[in-house]
Amino acid sequence: MKREVSVVGGGVWGKALARTFAMNEEVLLYSLPDMPVDLKNPRVHVSYEIESLKETKYLFLVIPADAVRKACEDIKPILDDDCRIIICSKGMDSNSGLLMSEVVGEFFPKENIAVLSGPNFASEVWKGLPTITSIVTEDISMAETLAEKFTTDNFKLIPSTNLIMVQLFGTIKNVIAILCGASHGLELGENLRAAIVSEGIKEIMKLAAHKNASNYSLVLEPAGIGDIFLTCSSTTSRNNKFGQDIVSKYIGKNYKEIFSLGNITVEGVSTILALKKWNFQSPLMEFAYDLISAKYKSKKEIADNLQRIIFLEN
Repeated sequence: MKREVSVVGGGVWGKALARTFAMNEEVLLYSLPDMPVDLKNPRVHVSYEIESLKETKYLFLVIPADAVRKACEDIKPILDDDCRIIICSKGMDSNSGLLMSEVVGEFFPKENIAVLSGPNFASEVWKGLPTITSIVTEDISMAETLAEKFTTDNFKLIPSTNLIMVQLFGTIKNVIAILCGASHGLELGENLRAAIVSEGIKEIMKLAAHKNASNYSLVLEPAGIGDIFLTCSSTTSRNNKFGQDIVSKYIGKNYKEIFSLGNITVEGVSTILALKKWNFQSPLMEFAYDLISAKYKSKKEIADNLQRIIFLEN
């Protein structure tokens, strides 16, 4: 039996969203055959057959950013032309530097694309803890429709517009979180961490202008300040934790060496690599690239350069 709502991605976030949406209706959760899903919920139907996505009306992409292009190639022949694609991946394509909506837009009409983004720790959504997040499209009426359909008692969607801004916040905040984690690991104090967040938001605004996204109202939405606050202040964030680890456990190792040590997914690293494709000067992002590339060989060198950049830009 075909179902109107499908979630692509059997990771923690995909399972949390599938379980949440199942409070309103039955949901299909598609995962790759080599990624078995253990989810005991009679209203969530797990499938490993991509053909099961046929006749989906609302499809949530909940996979790592660098897997989105391949997923779109695979699912495009299966979906109807009017299927709504809701992107739940926070990151950029590290090979091209494109935002997720730009990648998905190569396969599906722009008017059918939305982004779900906000301060959402998957573990808390899974537990049913109260969460407010943003659902963003270029057409406010579509965003309002999606918000009404997928809001539950404990998971509220706030409709908004400006696809570029929501993705810049959702991706760059991961980089800022890495730097906040590094500052914490270096014991540089709360004051400098606050300055990193402040400078990071300024750089997001400059990047937005570079992408011709001039409406900054999204800053005040959950996907703006709310998401930055959560990711940069909590050690539950993988990006924040990675920043702490890179200045303690992994001094002298670059991101490739670190990732080879285990199954580590840090979306902020993909974003740093993607930003290298942009023709744009961004001091904080350049420092982040140097940090993950092991340019600095000691804690003191990292601390001195981070402080120099923050002081120089303020």
